[in-house]
Amino acid sequence: MKEGDESLGAGDRIALIEDMLAAGRQRFVEDGKIYVLWGCVAVAGSFLHWLLARLTGLAWIGPVVWGVGFVVGIVLAGLISSRRQRRARGIMDNIVLGVWIGMYISLALTMALAFMGMIPFTAYISLLCVLLGFGYWAVSQAVKFPTMRLLAVGWWAGGIACALVPGLWPVLVLNVLVLVCEILPGLAMIRSAAKEAGHAAG
Repeated sequence: MKEGDESLGAGDRIALIEDMLAAGRQRFVEDGKIYVLWGCVAVAGSFLHWLLARLTGLAWIGPVVWGVGFVVGIVLAGLISSRRQRRARGIMDNIVLGVWIGMYISLALTMALAFMGMIPFTAYISLLCVLLGFGYWAVSQAVKFPTMRLLAVGWWAGGIACALVPGLWPVLVLNVLVLVCEILPGLAMIRSAAKEAGHAAG
């Protein structure tokens, strides 16, 4: 806290904290396009992996598809963020950003270990769901956004389901989770952000 803030009363400090949380929630809502983007990358990657594996029978096609998809997702997410309205980044923005950067690194390392044959396929899909559940829960705690806790529970439940179903069913479960816990909430966030922008303009 800055020296000038020492004169703030208890009520002012509570209001300051509430403003920080509100800014964090607003930043979360503004990220709707990024959630939809990653959802589409996951679904497209799953389909291309399955299709090319069947057509070519090459074992290395999976790492290539997902590696390219991950890079494309990072680049497009960066472009979306760069075109967003510029504003000062607050503490909550940095916390949320830090959580997702950590998640991206964890997901990339998990993917690398899976394609090196060090993690069984079913365990890999389950672990992805568990990691995403952790990310959603951490962000929900940071910005006090209860809806994300429900999505986190959905990811964790899906992780358990992926560990119990045989064959390629975990991929189907993963794509259902991506639709329900990633793409649809992202579309809802985009709609909410558009309404907020409309109210601000009005």
